[in-house]
Amino acid sequence: MSLFDKVKEQAQTLTQTATEAAQKGQDKLDQLQAKRQLDALYRELGAVTYRAANQDLTPEVQKAETERLVSAIRAQEELVKPADQQTTDNPGQGGTTPPTSGA
Repeated sequence: MSLFDKVKEQAQTLTQTATEAAQKGQDKLDQLQAKRQLDALYRELGAVTYRAANQDLTPEVQKAETERLVSAIRAQEELVKPADQQTTDNPGQGGTTPPTSGA
């Protein structure tokens, strides 16, 4: 194998490694964005619940908004779930969970 072939092979290996690293970074960024969107949906559901408790919403509007948000949360959780399954080895890095009520 000539020197040129060795350099070419190393360059290809380096390119492949860089591409894989970039893809992993993009995947982590996508998961972070999905978790942030899920957090926003949880907050919005909480706001609807609060407004309903204060009688700022009609029951029909509350029901429609709650159904819409629960549906969106379920869909978003499916996007976040694959990453959470990968992080079970790192318990401190789990996914977003809904807030718990009570003390």
